[in-house]
Amino acid sequence: MSSNLNRLTILGGIRSLSFSIIWPYIGFALYNYYKFSLTLVSIYYAIQAVSGSIAYLIGGYSADALGRKKTMLYSSSLSSLSLFLCFISSSPLLVFTFLQLQTFFNSIYGSANTTAVGDTEGSLEKLILSFSRFRIGVNIGWAIGPAIGGFLYQYLGFKEMLLVASLGSLVSIPIVLLLSENKGSKIALIKPSKQYVKFLIPAFLTFVVMSQLGFSFLTFLATVPKIPVNLVGLLFTLNGLLVAALQEPIGRIIHKRNPIKMISFGMIGYGISYFSMALVKDFLDAVVITVGITLSEMVVSPIANALANYMAEKEHRGKYMGLFGLISLLGRVTGQSVSSELMEYFLYEPFYLWSFILLMGLISSTLYYILLGNSVDRLVHPRE
Repeated sequence: MSSNLNRLTILGGIRSLSFSIIWPYIGFALYNYYKFSLTLVSIYYAIQAVSGSIAYLIGGYSADALGRKKTMLYSSSLSSLSLFLCFISSSPLLVFTFLQLQTFFNSIYGSANTTAVGDTEGSLEKLILSFSRFRIGVNIGWAIGPAIGGFLYQYLGFKEMLLVASLGSLVSIPIVLLLSENKGSKIALIKPSKQYVKFLIPAFLTFVVMSQLGFSFLTFLATVPKIPVNLVGLLFTLNGLLVAALQEPIGRIIHKRNPIKMISFGMIGYGISYFSMALVKDFLDAVVITVGITLSEMVVSPIANALANYMAEKEHRGKYMGLFGLISLLGRVTGQSVSSELMEYFLYEPFYLWSFILLMGLISSTLYYILLGNSVDRLVHPRE
């Protein structure tokens, strides 16, 4: 593994620690702290989808034209500034606005960051290992951040969480400066390959499912089985600790197997795990389901990211990652928006609520196999 990958892994840990302090709690804070209706929370995520989509495309082009390192440096600094402005704002409308800006700059960073990880290896097998390694750093941060955030939310308040997240993200900037620089083509517009477009269809549904480990997960558990928010924060910590401990061993198991079958099985596991949320009665039940969700994540996430990078044209990798990031964000925001709207009607009818996520998981699994199954022989061999 390259030194650049190790630096990116450390960066992933620092940034995920900073932003996971607030990320799982934003929708809940808008609803509970700032007294937005669930419909307005849904609108928040819809606006986020539009601005974030533009940002991912800008980030992808910038990663090719300016370079991965410069793009990460500028976007990271502006994301931190947005959170600080959110902290000092007294108006809920300004908080709403600066949270949107933070997402915008963070999405630009995400395009460049994913592109930089994709630069580290050439074969699909090794890319799966690279993304498995990178996710260890991300999830160490994810293991700590939500627990800190849950404590801060419970005992201090949401605004204090914003300050901590803003200052914490500044720590990443010196490490960004140590990265080597890579660039791609400065051509602004490209036509992605047909195979890549096929991949993006089930990938969109994948991110609809993955988005549930946030607002809907927290709101459901805190409202229906009435698990305290700080204990739900510990479930996010459990998710992160499991990934930090098991992602690389699991990556070494799956990287030599058929990636399409693996991601298809993973999506079935995701759907079943979320559907089981309807059975949660207490904290122990939630722990068991969190383990199931996390095991599915450890199969699906590195393969999805590795496929996205491997299938991209090398000279346009940043722009392809911008497109992948756009689909990722649209999927996540769609999942959060639809779930928050469904909660207006089915919050206390969980089998109806979580059957939507089960259906998305099953459809995504089927489409991976139908649309990409014939490409397995080409995908599993390194590029010439």
